[in-house]
Amino acid sequence: MGAYFPNEPEGLFTTLSAFLNAYAGYWFCLTMFNHKNETKKIIKIWLFAGALCALTALPLYWLMPFNKKLWSISYTFLTIGASGISLALITILVDVIGKNSSNYQKVLGIIIAPSIWLGRNPLAIFVSR
Repeated sequence: MGAYFPNEPEGLFTTLSAFLNAYAGYWFCLTMFNHKNETKKIIKIWLFAGALCALTALPLYWLMPFNKKLWSISYTFLTIGASGISLALITILVDVIGKNSSNYQKVLGIIIAPSIWLGRNPLAIFVSR
């Protein structure tokens, strides 16, 4: 049997919080999949869900403060909210504003090129000297 450490952060509640965070990411993806050609609707849904989760994190903070190591429920809702709002803002910058301005498209292409490269080559992140 392995040794038990009293400060071990993993447990049932940590697992449930991590599962909730992963499920929220899946839900954001399903929202995008279900509204493929409705960019403005996707943005509204993501902004609303992100703001709702971020605002939910504030009262939860008084019950259980933000704690990344334990994946507290307040931290989970805060990260879900930040993810939803970030997805919406990036979609606005890339898909809405980027399609309307040719000068902006060139600058945007240079800025997001590293993200596209890493998205196409994810194993390159883990390669080290």
